[in-house]
Amino acid sequence: MNRKLIIYLRWLSFLGSSVMRSAVCAVAVVVLAGLPSSSVAQTGAFTDSRDGKTYKTVKIGKQTWMARNLDFATDSGSWCYNDSASYCAKYGRLYTWETAKAVCPDGWKLPDTSDWDMLGTGHELKSKSGWVGFVGGRGNGIDKYGFSALPGGSRDITYNRFKDVGLSGYWWTASEKNGSAWLVMMCSIFSYENLNSGYVRYMFCTDKGDGLSVRCVRDVKK
Repeated sequence: MNRKLIIYLRWLSFLGSSVMRSAVCAVAVVVLAGLPSSSVAQTGAFTDSRDGKTYKTVKIGKQTWMARNLDFATDSGSWCYNDSASYCAKYGRLYTWETAKAVCPDGWKLPDTSDWDMLGTGHELKSKSGWVGFVGGRGNGIDKYGFSALPGGSRDITYNRFKDVGLSGYWWTASEKNGSAWLVMMCSIFSYENLNSGYVRYMFCTDKGDGLSVRCVRDVKK
């Protein structure tokens, strides 16, 4: 069963992000329901042989995901938020889209929109702490599957600034449209009509030069 509702956003100014700059991205995919209740997540671990860092993994349905954002340093095309290593340690690095496409370890890949469509709601994927809530502190999720999504913020190429750490998380997908690339966004909390954004996740496309987080998924073709 397809658990998606496609809506046309009439007010986009609340984002205050470069996702606003492309008219072709004025459509958001809002996930309203999660995986079947029978879905059981299986946890594991993976050590990146390139730098020795170990990542928790979680199998959700038929997919195996890293359970934290990638933190592999590259020669170019990636940053720590505010250029501080402490943010990389907590949230992972922020990558341009071109860098993100090639940065996952061998056997893993940058997920496309269809991979993200297999996951649950934002509320189910977000960590139980670390999200700043605008209304009563209710920005956190329930981390139903151990995905542990955190609000790592972004780097806006247009204004050359970091923004939104603690408030929103942005993850690259491998999917493109009209010269831009699709991203997945989860945020703390605000209302869009009758939809509580703390419970859903959005897909937009944005400038490929922005710095966003990366979650790698196991490449089943390898």
